[in-house]
Amino acid sequence: MTSLPRRVPFCQRRPHVGIAVVVAVVAALASGCSSSSGSSSTTQGGKASTTTTQPLTGFAAQSPQAILAAGCGATQPLSSVAVATTFSKPSLVGGVSSMAWSMSTAANAGTLHYGKKTVVQSIVIPFVTYVKAPASWWATTTASAGATALGGRWISIGQTSTYAPIAQPMISFSNLASLLTNCLPTGQQVVKGRLGSVGSAETINVAVQAGFTTQTFSIPTTSIPYILKSVMLSAQVGQETSLLSGFNTQKKIAAPAPATPIEAALAG
Repeated sequence: MTSLPRRVPFCQRRPHVGIAVVVAVVAALASGCSSSSGSSSTTQGGKASTTTTQPLTGFAAQSPQAILAAGCGATQPLSSVAVATTFSKPSLVGGVSSMAWSMSTAANAGTLHYGKKTVVQSIVIPFVTYVKAPASWWATTTASAGATALGGRWISIGQTSTYAPIAQPMISFSNLASLLTNCLPTGQQVVKGRLGSVGSAETINVAVQAGFTTQTFSIPTTSIPYILKSVMLSAQVGQETSLLSGFNTQKKIAAPAPATPIEAALAG
């Protein structure tokens, strides 16, 4: 079956991904503008928390923990957001090269691109996932025997269906909470990097590290601190780069009609 690896928190990753780096908890997360110089600073445990020597002022001069808290605090409650993701090593994620999702609290919809030709559409709502894909894609799944009957149609897969594992990767990657899984690091090192930009917005990078896995968030310095970019680098997926936009402006998503339950489509 063609599938994608399920995202899991750092604390649940298997040992071969890397051993979590344990550092002392910083006493004050919101330490304000603790320094305007941008020179390297350290946590109470002696681990460097700032790597840049750029002059930093205002929001960017705060501790990495405070910047991360502000970015996650603004982004996690969003009612909708557009997320475009690319993978550097499609072979590690079931052949998927890119994804484009509209995520909301009610339903999430998007497309998955396998190489340059195969496109799979998906709508994820509580307890049911809807999939529209060519027969060639269905032929790579556990429903391969009925690939011709399933191809080109909206097919629904219930949470308790025997075929639910086909939809599980889509549920994982379409979920904003999953994308922001490292917003609340437990024992991981948080490091502030250099100033950069996403589009026209100046950003400051903050990375959460655990062993050989790193997730870097790019957060704007002069506007609402919505996370504009996430880069996940790990042995599981290679490099996963996500761009976030369209905050709270996405159209309402509904289940497609008509859609046929996968069991009925296969039986027919």
